[in-house]
Amino acid sequence: MGLTGEGFSFRKYPVNFWDVYGEKGMPLRTTVSEMGPLLLSQILGLNDTQSSILSVVFKIADDEGLLLIDTKDLRSMLQYVGENAKEYSMKYGNISSVSLAAIIRSIVALEGEAENGFFL
Repeated sequence: MGLTGEGFSFRKYPVNFWDVYGEKGMPLRTTVSEMGPLLLSQILGLNDTQSSILSVVFKIADDEGLLLIDTKDLRSMLQYVGENAKEYSMKYGNISSVSLAAIIRSIVALEGEAENGFFL
């Protein structure tokens, strides 16, 4: 059956286009928790040590039932882990304050570039 065959009719099908900037389509939004530490490490351009520390921070947030909605939540979590690094180091391994500071700087740079509200 081709285009001119029996049973063919034109119909409308609704389509939604996603738009990171929310200007010409449906805004694309996600949470930091949904993005996860591996993808976020790639976006932030973190090295292996910083990526592993970010994974530990996500694990601590999961273990404590904390949802990381946006980059402000993630920065607060990084600061909290830095302030309590001694307690967490015994359970999760050494958490370097230098690496935490580097991750926070990368997040601040991302926030400056991505003011479009990609994160909820």
